[in-house]
Amino acid sequence: MNRLKAYEIFLRNNPQYFNKVVLIMVVVPGRVGVERYQKTKSEIDEYVGKINGEFGNIEWTPGIDVMLVTPLRDGMNLISKEFIASKRDGKGVLILSETALVNPNDISEIAN
Repeated sequence: MNRLKAYEIFLRNNPQYFNKVVLIMVVVPGRVGVERYQKTKSEIDEYVGKINGEFGNIEWTPGIDVMLVTPLRDGMNLISKEFIASKRDGKGVLILSETALVNPNDISEIAN
């Protein structure tokens, strides 16, 4: 949820990016059938709907092609390198957390 909250703050503080950025978030629950994971997935879906409803318009659904790496313990992993390798068109942004560079628990820092 911190990533979505940070993105919401980013949009609120940076209206010049409306119609220019899109957040693409792939959420894959680690254990299908675990009630807590399903609840978290539902909460994420609802928050995405809230952001789209508040900031979106008929021509634009908010988001950005960003790889946001915010591991809590393990540091950077191959996903970052895979993201860069997949961007043949040169578009997109890679953001690394403090445990990879940006503190994953500081919503305002992620938004900045």
